[in-house]
Amino acid sequence: MHCASYIGTSYVHLYFILIYSTIIYKCIIFSQVVSPSNWLQLSSLKQSVFGIASYPYFDRASTNQNYYIRASDNEGNHINASLNVIIDTENLVSVSHVFLMTITTDLYLFTRDSSHIVWWAGNVTKFFNSDISDITILNVTAPLVTVMWSNNSIQSAYTCPIASIRDLYQTVSSDQFIQSLPQFFITSISLKLVGICSEFSVEPTVETTTTTTPLTNSTTTTLPAPTTVTTTVVVTKLPQRTPDPFLAQKIAIPAGIIFVILLVIVILLAVLRNRRKYRGRSRFDADGPLYAPRSPKLMPEETDTTDDTNGQFNDLFESEVIDSPNQEFPNVERPASKAAPPVYTLPPPFPHNKTRQPDSAFDLP
Repeated sequence: MHCASYIGTSYVHLYFILIYSTIIYKCIIFSQVVSPSNWLQLSSLKQSVFGIASYPYFDRASTNQNYYIRASDNEGNHINASLNVIIDTENLVSVSHVFLMTITTDLYLFTRDSSHIVWWAGNVTKFFNSDISDITILNVTAPLVTVMWSNNSIQSAYTCPIASIRDLYQTVSSDQFIQSLPQFFITSISLKLVGICSEFSVEPTVETTTTTTPLTNSTTTTLPAPTTVTTTVVVTKLPQRTPDPFLAQKIAIPAGIIFVILLVIVILLAVLRNRRKYRGRSRFDADGPLYAPRSPKLMPEETDTTDDTNGQFNDLFESEVIDSPNQEFPNVERPASKAAPPVYTLPPPFPHNKTRQPDSAFDLP
């Protein structure tokens, strides 16, 4: 059997099934479904609402929550009703002690389904049967889920019931009690005394008595009479340190930021050093050549020094034979006749020429 519950703008809509004799009425589904994390839920089997509203006991606040209830059948008949829930922390009993149970789980996983806290409270009260089954859940905190509750069965108007509270604490911290909650992995259970019991310690005071026996020697010297020494030892249970689940993130995030900053600084220094090292090479020299200096490369036939011409050299370019003067330049007019150059005759050199004496040791013709 299923029932739909819905959340309105200013109040919560709960729709449940009405059973009249053999007629089973169905739910009308509209609006937004109330999530299982809503503290007030509907029992489709018992046709009743239930829930545990956990608020800090020191809040001293009063809240008023209005609910609109509507039920309809498959024939279109429906009925409307309103439900007003007042949560007044002023009406709570006087709290003298607080039990704190730490459960290894996430607060979101624990509170997203209100049946978890209801199942927890049912098993706690079932463990004590009818003796001390009246409990008040005060708060549920994070990061590790810590359920805080007190037992209303132990009450005293003017004095602190410290003996009953200590006995109950021994029972709550026992292995039998922890085994009664197999659904949860319980890390620790501690006790905090508040209100009229705040002046007492969690653990009882242990008194030890030491008695000395008188000794008598052969000279009949008697030691002083027996004395009684009373030593008071106060045993205090140290509070358990809750590990911080965000400790790794608090360390990793600053370390990552510092690493990124150092990496950026190293890259900038490397770039500046590289630019300074190759700054002269990257500039363009307008006065110098655009090519790098190099040595000439000689071919193998250029380095051969053997002479195989036998003193005969051929022209590098063979000249063509021109038949007529105008064959090479046919359009150029040439003169019909050209005067022959004068002929100069030199006298024979000395001593064949007897009429001429040499002017010097080197006589030129």
